[in-house]
Amino acid sequence: MDTNTPPPKPSLPAGLSLIEKAQELRWTLQLSVGVLFADLVLVHYTGQNISHWSTSADQLLSNSGFLVTSLLMFGVLMSIVMPLSAELCRQIGWQLIIHVPWPDWMRTTRDYQRPSGKVYPDELHRHALEKSDKLLLDIYTMHNQKQAEGNAAKLATAQAIFSVVVLSAANYFADCFGMQGATLLQSAATTLGEYGELIGTVGGLFAFAAVKAAWYPAGSSDWIYYPPLYREIMEERKKNH
Repeated sequence: MDTNTPPPKPSLPAGLSLIEKAQELRWTLQLSVGVLFADLVLVHYTGQNISHWSTSADQLLSNSGFLVTSLLMFGVLMSIVMPLSAELCRQIGWQLIIHVPWPDWMRTTRDYQRPSGKVYPDELHRHALEKSDKLLLDIYTMHNQKQAEGNAAKLATAQAIFSVVVLSAANYFADCFGMQGATLLQSAATTLGEYGELIGTVGGLFAFAAVKAAWYPAGSSDWIYYPPLYREIMEERKKNH
């Protein structure tokens, strides 16, 4: 053994997985929703937004009824109103996608071409049952669990983005609800001037694109890498043709 070989350098752990990153993003989005909601509540009760919250507003915190009511409203908003609203919008959007004759340049096509060495999950499942292969059944089960977790993470992130968009709109157009005083986003828009509208527009477009990608994914089909079954399928196709 070469004693002159330097010891391996310490390295940081691998980066966060996609699901962990999605959870971190959701935490940030949920915090944003909380801030926007608290800002609306403060403007409604004090006429000042959260950026001007000082010790003069501490009397609100001493009012336990105010705190309980606000927390209850926020809980109902995030656990019932927003999920139902998001799902309603998702279903309406899906109906528009499948029934409206969109131009070809706006349509996305799924790639059904079989990649080398890969098979459909149902093909692997059927093969595993025919061979009574527990290992293949485990691979199929783990793949489905991973897909379900990924889809759930995407939907949860999309719902969080949807909530931010709705609360941002309510915060920016608070005047329409009869609120007196400038909200956080209204103050930001006034400070930024014409750049505020540009930032808001770009942010809205990015949010729309992110929600659309999560609600209506379009891309390659779902595959599992298993070359032995892939070769069997290809050989069977050659015989039939």
